Parts: sequence; structure tokens; C-alpha cells
Amino acid sequence: LWDIYAPPPGSQQAFQTASVALALSGLLENRERLATTDEERAKIDAEIERATVWLLGHHAVRRIRADTLYNTWALSYALEAFARLLERKPGPERRAQLREGCERCIDLLERFEFVEGGWGYYNFDDQTRRPGPGSTSFTTATALIAMHRAAQQGVSVPERLVERGKKIIRLSWRPDNAFYYSPDHRLAGARMGVNQ
Repeated sequence: LWDIYAPPPGSQQAFQTASVALALSGLLENRERLATTDEERAKIDAEIERATVWLLGHHAVRRIRADTLYNTWALSYALEAFARLLERKPGPERRAQLREGCERCIDLLERFEFVEGGWGYYNFDDQTRRPGPGSTSFTTATALIAMHRAAQQGVSVPERLVERGKKIIRLSWRPDNAFYYSPDHRLAGARMGVNQ
């Protein structure tokens, strides 16, 4: 595909982490619907454990390049998966590992927050240490949902991050209850391709 910008190897590493975290969340959310026998539940539980162990070792995905931040997706999805695992009330050792994973994801999300608040995944114009401007409504919403879930499990989430992220969502809201791609795309109108 000509329009997919994915510098190797960092992009692929971020995609792999994000995909494992999404699959893990899917298994956790749908375990009871997917498994009708003890044997099926045991298989799913084994896959949950395998994915958990892998994610605990690979979740701290870094910025790929100055202009590419696919790690924001990986960090948000990993944070949500860890929070879902905490909801299952694991033993003390695993609970400590999951909390540490949550804290690391939040730390990195704070580090890669865009200058105006929220998160995005491209930083083409201003290739600076702190990315942005350029946060997107949907990347920001993904991070906020994960942070909310983690906070419900007692993980400390900086209020400043949440409030700045909410600001991006409010600025991206359209009167028809859809959302612009980003606050910067409001002036382009709802008919612009990415705003549809």
C-alpha cells in the first residue's frame, strides 16, 4: 500500500505489541463466550498466560523515529490489557508485575504526549523531543480509555494528562456527535476525507 508509512524495524515492533495487547484484551473480554467446556477454558487460559508473559516483556515500546509514534497505540493497548488482567485479581507477584507494566505505559505515554495535550502517531512538521502539535481524537480517546480502566484498578494516572486529553476530545467533537480527525481538522469541515 503506497500510503502506509512504517519505518522498520520500530513500526513492526509497535504493531506486534499493539496486536498482542488487542488480542489479549479480546480473549479476556470474551473468554466465557468462547469456551463452553473445561478443556476450551484451559486452552484459552494458556493463551492468556502466554500473551501476558510476552506483553510484560515487550510493552515498553519506544518512539520509532522523530516523525513516527506508533508506540502510542502499543502503549495504550498494553495499558488496557494490563488493567483487564488486574480486574481478574491475580496473585501478589503477578499483580505487582501488572501494576509495574501499567506505570511504565503511563510514564511513556506522558513522555510522548503531544504539546497541546493528547496523543497522535505522526509528528512530521515539528520533529522535536516532545511531539506535536498533531494529536488525533481517536488516538487520544484510546489512551484515555486505557488510563480510565487502569485508574479503576488503583493505578495512579496524572490528572493533568487526563484533563489535557479530554480537551482534545472536546475540541474534536462535532455537533452531529461524530468527531473530527483532530482539533486542527475542524476548519476543513466534515466533508474532508479524514473527517468522514
